[in-house]
Amino acid sequence: MFSLSSRFTEAPGVLRLAQNDQPGLAERFYRTASSELDHFESSYRGIGMAEVQTAFLLAHYQYTYLPVGSASYQYSRAVRWAYTYNLHQVDNPRPGPRRDESDYTVDDEEKRCLWWALWAMDSFASQMSSVPPNIEDGSSSTLLPSCRLSELAIGNFPPSATRSLDDDREKNWYNPLPGETPGVKAQLVRLSATALAREMSSLIRLRQARPTIAVKDRLDRLEKQWYCMISGLSPEFLSPEYCAADQSVEGHRLRLEALHLVHVLTIWNTAAAPINDGAR
Repeated sequence: MFSLSSRFTEAPGVLRLAQNDQPGLAERFYRTASSELDHFESSYRGIGMAEVQTAFLLAHYQYTYLPVGSASYQYSRAVRWAYTYNLHQVDNPRPGPRRDESDYTVDDEEKRCLWWALWAMDSFASQMSSVPPNIEDGSSSTLLPSCRLSELAIGNFPPSATRSLDDDREKNWYNPLPGETPGVKAQLVRLSATALAREMSSLIRLRQARPTIAVKDRLDRLEKQWYCMISGLSPEFLSPEYCAADQSVEGHRLRLEALHLVHVLTIWNTAAAPINDGAR
């Protein structure tokens, strides 16, 4: 966490340590943390919450600072360890055996937040690079987190939001429920846009590989879902400008990330149009 925050902190002690070179300080922390994590991995010890969090933060640092080749390695390791730690099965009614006694001290809401943070990075990196995602949506039984960790002390969370990836446009399910934060809507729009983009991408590849396969009905359904999503979003949500509904800089950033994926989906929909016309 320090390796990330040291780029932005204004604490005098840290600035003196860095000699006003915050990027340099962050890089030194990154190298140290990465080396420790490599040593941990080579020792074949059990994966815990701290290791998954560290792997995610290192991947986040690489992707948001200066993306290089090692970013994909750090990210793949974070996803692999998340699966090993069963973060994708937090709300499974038949969970597997706990791997570590210390796992009982980790709040399930914290696990949900970490899993969906990994999912967000996975979906964004996948769509930006046109590479298949590392996380398979069908393997997850972890519900959406009900609030942000920064707002409440661990252990005092309300019940998790009982939402899944099922896409029902009649219910307009990405509208937040009473008591949910504005970031919930951004996350649900992100879920919807990513699910549609992945399915549309698969159909485009399928049509290119097997031109004789009929995909018209499926593409028509996806186009209708895309239109329903776009028409259901308010002008404030579709605007890149900060608005009162964002409530904070963090809320604005979450909405912009979701909006970016909506635009990616629009590009996918445009790319699919000629294929659909040919299928007619």
